[in-house]
Amino acid sequence: MRTVKAYVYSRVSSMQQVDAFGLDRQISTVMDFLENAKLPAELGYQLDPNNHEVLDSDKGLSGYAGHNFTKGSLGRFKERVRSGEITEGCLLIESVDRFSRKQGYDAY
Repeated sequence: MRTVKAYVYSRVSSMQQVDAFGLDRQISTVMDFLENAKLPAELGYQLDPNNHEVLDSDKGLSGYAGHNFTKGSLGRFKERVRSGEITEGCLLIESVDRFSRKQGYDAY
């Protein structure tokens, strides 16, 4: 079975959360998942803990307003995908609310 690269994303809405180790916790949780991931065979790929990229963390960017897509690391990741620089992989996020706080249809 083929393996794909994992991209690890983290975000906090306020600078106080940066100081409270919110980013460290998110990255640590995702890395623990990556180390122990046993994905269903139906997906057609597996993750290799040695093949990952930790994206720059979005610090103080709102997921509700979508600033992480327009000003942040997640937006840069999206552009790398759109440009063809990243052609396959798996974006790993501790919780869906780190991706966006918008309603599903509006969350890009």
